[in-house]
Amino acid sequence: MADDAVAAAVKAWSVQNDLERLPNWVYVTGSPVQLQSTWNAYRVTVVPDARTRTVDHDAAVEFIRPSGQERALGYFSQGSISTAYYAHAVAQMADDLLPAGQQVRVGGTAVNAVSTAGATIGDAAPGFSLSNLATGRALSLAETENKPLVLNFWSSTCSICLQEMPALQQVDSEFAGKVNFLGVDVADPCSAAASFASRLGVHYPLVADHDGTVTADYRVDALPVTFIIAPEGSIVARHEGALTTPELVAVLDMDFQNLPQLGS
Repeated sequence: MADDAVAAAVKAWSVQNDLERLPNWVYVTGSPVQLQSTWNAYRVTVVPDARTRTVDHDAAVEFIRPSGQERALGYFSQGSISTAYYAHAVAQMADDLLPAGQQVRVGGTAVNAVSTAGATIGDAAPGFSLSNLATGRALSLAETENKPLVLNFWSSTCSICLQEMPALQQVDSEFAGKVNFLGVDVADPCSAAASFASRLGVHYPLVADHDGTVTADYRVDALPVTFIIAPEGSIVARHEGALTTPELVAVLDMDFQNLPQLGS
């Protein structure tokens, strides 16, 4: 990709994520050789996927003195999937590094409240009501009752999700009318999430968990994660990582009247 095209892609990403309006936002890039040497110098792991033209990478923030010396390192790994956690942690770290006289109280909560229902096999699935990405209308978990539900947590920045969602859509089509599918987008701008889903041809309902509350309720700390919920509302399966079409079909072909026994 030519330098001009790279710069244009970077700018488009900044605009899409509403960062261009910030007066102190600077986004730099470079050639593959320059990027690799920079990743090495800052101890960042980046794994490219040539097939999907995406990368998996660490989520790290460096705090650097005006003199150029590294002051602190914030490493968030997969916990950064919720912007509520990530933003609060970065703001608090930055505030802690200021001289005492310049420190302020960082707003917001450090962690989202987690329901007491739990999110393991045999538990009642934590209820929620979130905005539908396509219509803007609130969609509740209760509306999916009376049929088995495939509940998938995903993000437009998750390359594994990109590989998985077409398989979910295929199974949704095969089980039309028999099984409900619902995708929970984790902390994306709505435009980015909707564009991502449209590009992949996803037609089952998608809702937005803007502040990560539902993600926290389901104790999701990496993406993607998929829950299978029985018609009466109990969690009968939890799968971390990408699901293949045969794996999902095998679960959905089981007898859901007996599936709750898995949690006993």
